Amino acid sequence: MSLGEDRLSVRSAGLLEAPLLAAMQAACFAETAVYRSTGSDPVGDPDRGDSVRIHAGGEPSAWGESAFASLLSGPGCFALIALCDGEPAGFALARQAADECELLSLGVLPARRRLGVGRALLSAVCEQAMANGVRHIYLEVAADNCAGRALYQALGFVPRAWRKNYYRKPGEAAIDAAVLVRNLF
Repeated sequence: MSLGEDRLSVRSAGLLEAPLLAAMQAACFAETAVYRSTGSDPVGDPDRGDSVRIHAGGEPSAWGESAFASLLSGPGCFALIALCDGEPAGFALARQAADECELLSLGVLPARRRLGVGRALLSAVCEQAMANGVRHIYLEVAADNCAGRALYQALGFVPRAWRKNYYRKPGEAAIDAAVLVRNLF
């Protein structure tokens, strides 16, 4: 199932949206780590049970608000936000250097998964990268992330290498990452 174009859109996100991006990162990857950010706005729709409240406090995660702000302030970094019916549904963060681009993070809120949000975000990243003259996009994906790997493969990403013990989940064994690449030209 996927959402129609009238219900799903993707737009650029800027530095002022670092708090929202950090909150979505936390909500999208809550099962793999504990994230905190400043602020107290919920992300998601509480009627669907996907609301995540971000509590004021420090930023123990590498993906806190200050990390997003720092990345978005730097050269070559861009972020996109997917909206379903006008509400945030997912995000992508990428960084370009010369003719290469790395997808740093892509996440879809749990209640919005399997609706085409991830595909729309990844397609928009590729389009923006191509418009900027990028020849290759790279990313890492956990070996056990079957849904993510299927999405990337469907959009033309192929395995290039493996990183042993790349991802660490609290209380679990480290997980390998597949390094994938897509040639745009």
